[in-house]
Amino acid sequence: MYADLEGIMSYRKIMYIALLLIFLTTTGCSLIRHVDNSSPEDVLKHKISKDDLWNQKKALELEKDACMKQFNDQQAQIVLMNKDISEQHLKIDQANIRITELNRTIDALNLQIKQWEEEREKITKAVPVKSEKVKGSPAKTTRAPKQHARKELSAATSGSETGDIKIKVLAGEGNIASASEMAKRIRKMGYKVKLVDLADRSDFAVTTVYYNADYDATAEEVVKKLGGSAISMPLSWKSFFDLVIVTGRKP
Repeated sequence: MYADLEGIMSYRKIMYIALLLIFLTTTGCSLIRHVDNSSPEDVLKHKISKDDLWNQKKALELEKDACMKQFNDQQAQIVLMNKDISEQHLKIDQANIRITELNRTIDALNLQIKQWEEEREKITKAVPVKSEKVKGSPAKTTRAPKQHARKELSAATSGSETGDIKIKVLAGEGNIASASEMAKRIRKMGYKVKLVDLADRSDFAVTTVYYNADYDATAEEVVKKLGGSAISMPLSWKSFFDLVIVTGRKP
């Protein structure tokens, strides 16, 4: 009898286990859903949210690529702008060098003009030497013998042509036309006249040929060719010109 009771108890345990398995099989999915509190609608929403995030990720990646392309383009433009700026700086430096050279040239010209003005002032202050007059004969200047004058002229102009002599002609009687005419006569002699102008004074009595050092023979030769009452005098001031010819009232 005791064995029968044990058999009955074993049979009941088996039945209970079978029923429990059937219950778990039929209600397992529902139980799991209730455990995480997720409904089918929640699962669908979760899936949609995941797709949205994926799409947003793709959109952000595309936007990132576009930004990188724009950034690279801007970098290329900056490189070109820097190159242009460098070229502009180079041009500015070259222009500054040119301006410096021009300023030096202008300073040199201003200095030369100043020297000419000082020379003109000295000429106006110089008193022309009157030639000695001999009764019954025209006024003449004292000249060296022809042979001696030719030797001095040769020494003064050795190694250079007459065209290399710097000559300025001034109107000493107030008429620029006389200076222009004198310049023509000097050019016909083979010399080059570099400047024709009015003297500050207009009371020169005779044509005077002022000469720089080593050009006395040349001055005498010019006086000889001019003839008339022309005289020669040494320059008593520093001059850019080798000869300064001032026309006078008397021919």
